[in-house]
Amino acid sequence: MPEGIEPLQIGVTPQTFTFEPVDREAFPALDLAYRAGRLGFTYPAVMNAANEVAVAAFLDRRIPLTRIVDVVEAVLEMHEPAPVVSAVSLERADHWARREAVRILTRTS
Repeated sequence: MPEGIEPLQIGVTPQTFTFEPVDREAFPALDLAYRAGRLGFTYPAVMNAANEVAVAAFLDRRIPLTRIVDVVEAVLEMHEPAPVVSAVSLERADHWARREAVRILTRTS
């Protein structure tokens, strides 16, 4: 990584890892991901696609970081799930979610 972070040397020197409970208020996308996973069908693909569009908008400085979750949540709320019977099902859900995320960003930017 260009920031000068040393690579993690697992197994080379003794290391201790500490895991803390996730601050769900600070990381609201985690609950959205759990929800999409529980709902199944095409929800996870829709979440991923909407997230990619929203993150790209953030990286282009068109939206603040905090708007990413809002966009993803809005797309998930509008989604009408379909069973995943083939890659085509996922591709359709992905395409739909990207289009909706762009529409939301265009409407609210």
